[in-house]
Parts: sequence; C-alpha cells; structure tokens
Amino acid sequence: MPPFSQRTPRRALLHGLPVALVGLTLAACVSGDGGAAPSPAVSPTATNPGPTTGSPHPTSEATMTATQPIRITFGGALYGTVLAATLDDNAATRSLLAQLPLELTFSDYGGQELTASLPQDLDTTGLSASAPQTGDIAWYQPNRVLVLYYTSIDSWPGLYVIGHINDDVSALAGQEDLPASIARVE
Repeated sequence: MPPFSQRTPRRALLHGLPVALVGLTLAACVSGDGGAAPSPAVSPTATNPGPTTGSPHPTSEATMTATQPIRITFGGALYGTVLAATLDDNAATRSLLAQLPLELTFSDYGGQELTASLPQDLDTTGLSASAPQTGDIAWYQPNRVLVLYYTSIDSWPGLYVIGHINDDVSALAGQEDLPASIARVE
C-alpha cells in the first residue's frame, strides 16, 4: 500500500473534479456575445395562437441517423425551386418524418417566415424553445404550424427549431399560397 502522502494528491483531485466540472458548466452557460440580433417586436407566429392542448402522436415510428436530409420542392411562383434541408435527430423530426411525403401550402407571416399547417402535431418531448436563424425549420406548437424562416427572430415559447435549409432562402420572402412538397432524401 502506498504511503498516505502519495494518495492525497490523487484523492484531492478526485474530490475537486466535480467542483471544477460545475464551474466549467456554469461558465459555458453564461459565455457568448451577451446579446441577440435585433428582431421584430412581435413574432409572426405568436399573434394568433391556436389550440395549445392535446398530445402529439405520430402515426408511425420513423428511423433516422443523426441528421436526416429532406427536399422541399415548391410550385406556384417558385415552380421548380428545390431546397435541400437537414432535420435534426429529435422527437419532433421523427414525428415529421413519419408523415412524409407531404403536400403543403405555405404563406408568408409577418414578413419573416412561411408557415404551413401539418396533418398531425409534432412530438416536442425533450425540446427547448429556441431563436430561429435565417434558413431554420421550426415547429410552432401554439399554432400547430411548420415554419420556414427567411429572417432571424428571437425565441418564443412553443417555438422549436428542428432543422435547417442548406440553400439560399431569400426567394421565400413574401410568398403567399405557395404549394410545396416535402420528402426524404434517400
């Protein structure tokens, strides 16, 4: 058995490790630029809340890897425009994938996003509300809509970013009654 003096530094390190980890975690939580980009005062999806009750249930279990590529193909004024996107791996995207392929109609809301109703709610288990950036795909639970952002906005309760469009989204601005199909990329 080693002398007591040789065990003490190792034991001290082991006892100090949890304190150090907590300190690093807290430092990571408060680091950053300390502010957010300016955004409109009112969220386009927050002004006309829809039903907020009910439990989302996907129709079938969808499988995916860490991220899932999808394709959004537009008709109407953007006929033939195809945007490549990637969905994150979470409960909401799995419930969205279970509904694909989808035919939706998107409309501009508030000059910063396009929204479309889905046939079924998405499962938001384990998700936290977040601030969408340009090109993000989100689910806005209160209005029960899928959202494509062509500008950045602040975080709103019930707004969950679930993926990102990999292509330029500037053509989405101001579109009304825009038909689109969403499908997996195999």
